[in-house]
Amino acid sequence: MDRVGVLLLFVSLTTKVTGDATAKDVDDCKPFKTMLSDVAVTVSVSYFADHTRNNEAPLNPRNIVPFTPDGLFRAYYGKEASAEEFQRAILSMLYTGQKDASKKEDRIKMRRDIALYITAGSYALAQERMGKLLFSVTGDYAGGSVDWSESECLSTEMVDIAESALAVEFAK
Repeated sequence: MDRVGVLLLFVSLTTKVTGDATAKDVDDCKPFKTMLSDVAVTVSVSYFADHTRNNEAPLNPRNIVPFTPDGLFRAYYGKEASAEEFQRAILSMLYTGQKDASKKEDRIKMRRDIALYITAGSYALAQERMGKLLFSVTGDYAGGSVDWSESECLSTEMVDIAESALAVEFAK
């Protein structure tokens, strides 16, 4: 699926599947952890829909209830499926992305490094770099807000566009 397709899928899923996004918001902002998890699930829905299991019908995003890693894995793999490793990968990206967050890095180089690490089978290192990249991208939409700098919480006015940017980074 091309980047535009991922972006359009993300926008449609955000409005049709997740419903009231404010349910997860904290005051007037959405925590980076929640954004990262939501985007990871959304991008994974696209991947799973394109890669059906055993000639089954494509994954329908409306069958993912709740719209969480657990809901996604139950919808795709069955009721007994566990999203533990998936959630661990999200947490790895979350916490490693915040290390040295103030240090600016060349994003093109970061993307190349991520691809290189994946090709070499260094998944933990790829997750770390991906976390750093996603944290940096999200910070661009914070506009230097106090919520972002103190608690990694993005203003609800900027969440949709930031989540779209994160989805594009995942798709690259």
